[in-house]
Amino acid sequence: MTEPLRLDFFLSYGSTYSYLAVMRLPRLAEAAGVEVVWRPFSLVDLLTEAGLAEGPFTPFPNKLAYMWRDLERRARKYGLPFASRPDYPWPYKEAGLIAILAQQEGWVVPFSQHVYRAAFGHGAVLGAPETLQAAIRAAGQDPARVMDAVTSDDIGELWAANTKSARENRIFGAPSFVVEDELFWGDDRIEDALDWATAPHGSPRERL
Repeated sequence: MTEPLRLDFFLSYGSTYSYLAVMRLPRLAEAAGVEVVWRPFSLVDLLTEAGLAEGPFTPFPNKLAYMWRDLERRARKYGLPFASRPDYPWPYKEAGLIAILAQQEGWVVPFSQHVYRAAFGHGAVLGAPETLQAAIRAAGQDPARVMDAVTSDDIGELWAANTKSARENRIFGAPSFVVEDELFWGDDRIEDALDWATAPHGSPRERL
């Protein structure tokens, strides 16, 4: 029996470019017949290990300014809202823990898209309790149940396991996509990752 086509989506809810991937990937993956496994992880842990504890943009004003303008251009290209530049950086771990539970229960897409749409379309603080609770309700779930469930050791262990897996897959930023042992980084590599997942072995998978 042929194994189902699968792509591991490593994302950080503190990542600005993950906004574009969260909004685009579900539709594109469904059209390609590829299963997406959402793997929220602690990007800050990996950045700290790389000597970038302040993040990849904050210490570099020109790079930060470019990131915002580039993100705005790309959002408009894809028809996505970009009404404001959210305060950056923002707290994100709790959103990631909720997403781990949501992945298990099948509502990670509406939760994640609502969270990012609130931040970039309406200026909400992505990691604020009211933003997260509104996103949970928009996904058809009870905020009280969810917020209690994500404090469990099991969820925390999966968060740590995702971060360990990101490290083992040589991930250095978000969003990242892993197909088998092949890594693709950046929202502009979604199509490449899906092509890799759906191509017959040897084309375009042949090693150079």
